[in-house]
Amino acid sequence: MLQIGEQKKEVNGHDVTAVVKELRDRNEALRYLTRWRAARDSYQVQALRRSMHAITDGLTVSIPFRTGSWSTEPHLESHLLALAQALIDIPCLQVKLEGFADTRGSRRFNRKLSMRRVYAVWRVLARGGLPVERMRLKAHGDSGAMYLRGDRGGYSFDRRVLISFTLGGVPR
Repeated sequence: MLQIGEQKKEVNGHDVTAVVKELRDRNEALRYLTRWRAARDSYQVQALRRSMHAITDGLTVSIPFRTGSWSTEPHLESHLLALAQALIDIPCLQVKLEGFADTRGSRRFNRKLSMRRVYAVWRVLARGGLPVERMRLKAHGDSGAMYLRGDRGGYSFDRRVLISFTLGGVPR
């Protein structure tokens, strides 16, 4: 039992002042670690935001097609499957698929052809595991052609599906 005026320096065989000092040191270390983690997490969030905006502010993937074809090239399918796998891990990204055709052929034929191209890319991405509700499809036919009729060298650039990305809701 403690007498008035006496100070007990030991509790269960431990020096109380040493235990208090150790607890203060640990508490200070914990505060430092908490601040460091918050700063690191904030930096990582900012870096992720910058990366997401870089992807959504102009990154476009172009998938080329042969004349009159809507079949994806076998060597491109592995790249599309890898893209689908990467996009699964980034659920905030929505995917827009836009199909195009060159100026040869009728408008109706080119519109159907560009939609078939979009569906071909859509199928590969879906087969790779990308949820279909995250993809929006649009066919432009030859209305989005960049090269004039007769520019045989430019036709190959117009036969494509463009893949672009947006954050959040379904892209428009």
